[in-house]
Amino acid sequence: MKNKRIQITRQLAKFSSTTKALEDAGLTCEIRILKNEILEANRYLSQKLQVSLASPLIFFQRLRIVEGQPKTIETSYIPEELVPGMEQVQLNDRSFYQFLNDEYQIEIRKSEEEILLVKASENEKRLLELTDDEVLVLKGKTFDKSQRCIEYFEIAAVPDFYVFESGVSV
Repeated sequence: MKNKRIQITRQLAKFSSTTKALEDAGLTCEIRILKNEILEANRYLSQKLQVSLASPLIFFQRLRIVEGQPKTIETSYIPEELVPGMEQVQLNDRSFYQFLNDEYQIEIRKSEEEILLVKASENEKRLLELTDDEVLVLKGKTFDKSQRCIEYFEIAAVPDFYVFESGVSV
């Protein structure tokens, strides 16, 4: 049986969570936690998050299943000092950004991201049940209202899951 095509719109000029976009579209979503632990920041992550090398980071990875179909693998790194104890929290079926706001009074106001189409790893193919070799990857950072970097993320998605929109005024 062929999977039903499910897409959500992602506005390039405005920050919005995937969970909110799914709710707005009336789609059901299940989230499975793949990893949730503390890591030390390597050189790459310390530069992305503007923290010292070896700083403790919360690392979590989630598989998002929409209408019964795996659609994204979402990986996040957050400085542990911003969210102490978060590694013990299960974020199943809960908006991560709403959780940050509710539990830590961190309101995400902006994101910077790049969008890539790359060769999928074997793990991505397996988890996302891909039949093709390509996966859409979004890499970026989120910021709060004071422009403090809160998170570095990487999202691997089924290539046709997101529809990107941008408005330009002249």
